[in-house]
Amino acid sequence: EVRAVATAAEARACHLTFGPRDQRSLARSIAVELRGEPVLSVAEYDRFTHVGGMIALEIERGKVAFEISRSEADRGGLKVSSKLLRLARAVR
Repeated sequence: EVRAVATAAEARACHLTFGPRDQRSLARSIAVELRGEPVLSVAEYDRFTHVGGMIALEIERGKVAFEISRSEADRGGLKVSSKLLRLARAVR
């Protein structure tokens, strides 16, 4: 099921949250509010892993690139596969 959420309380019931580029502040506030919860937070901007998000997506030279905050995933009790970690542009 896919649903739009406007608050961290609504996002708490999800397994994954995605913040598009034009919703940076909402994605950031949800990631901060859900820190330590088992909810995978993904957003489409480069500094997301620096503000509490787990995966930051970007388009580089026409390809999808991503950073992973392993520490944030660990904090939420989520395991990131070693294969995914190898594909990441950066792991924090």
